[in-house]
Amino acid sequence: MRRSYVLGATEHTDLPGIRRVLARYRYAAPWVLLDARPVLETSWFGEGAVSFHATTPPLLPDTALARLLFDLGSCGLLLGVSPGPPDIILCGGHSTPDEVANPGEVAVAVHDPGQLSAIMTGMSDTNFPPCPECNSEYTYEMDPLLVCPECGHEWNPDAAESAESTASDEPVIRDSVGNVLADGDSVTVVKTLKVKGASQPIKAGTTVRNIRLIPPVDGHDIDARVDGFGQMKLKSSIVKKI
Repeated sequence: MRRSYVLGATEHTDLPGIRRVLARYRYAAPWVLLDARPVLETSWFGEGAVSFHATTPPLLPDTALARLLFDLGSCGLLLGVSPGPPDIILCGGHSTPDEVANPGEVAVAVHDPGQLSAIMTGMSDTNFPPCPECNSEYTYEMDPLLVCPECGHEWNPDAAESAESTASDEPVIRDSVGNVLADGDSVTVVKTLKVKGASQPIKAGTTVRNIRLIPPVDGHDIDARVDGFGQMKLKSSIVKKI
């Protein structure tokens, strides 16, 4: 999708910095050109100009455009996007999203041209999963990671999917009434158990703390220390989670 971009001045705008940026590009006022294409129309910026404003026609994203917009945005300009979201992109850290966003607007921050390019591309044709930390929808790809521009979280989606798959493959161990057991749980014994070599049984109602789940051996899938009996293995079918 083609989008238009607007660069607007703020209290942080660095006019000399903007002039230095424009000097690095082909600037035939009022247009900045990329590969002979006019991509950014500026307000009058001759000698004595006290502000700066610039707009683009609707454009497809590309890395050269992202670098131009980032370089100018880093001079204390707000980068507006239409259509959004995000509605505002902050380049270079001169402001925070909370400082500039109006109610109902989404503002994100980027810290290098690659991040801006990734967001521009992601807005156009890619649907990435939301951030697992803050649930932001405006994530973008920096291969092999996904990045959240709102909270800064980075993660590998392939590794996350693999971990979820592994977790789903692990067997679930339940107590005598169907509660799921986990390492560290405390349980009570629901029936009196005879213990080989012991003079007395483990009585029903005995509390066993800090259990550890193990692969089943003859039906015994819990390893725990029972007061008065020491370390031993128990069956989950004869305990109840506290």
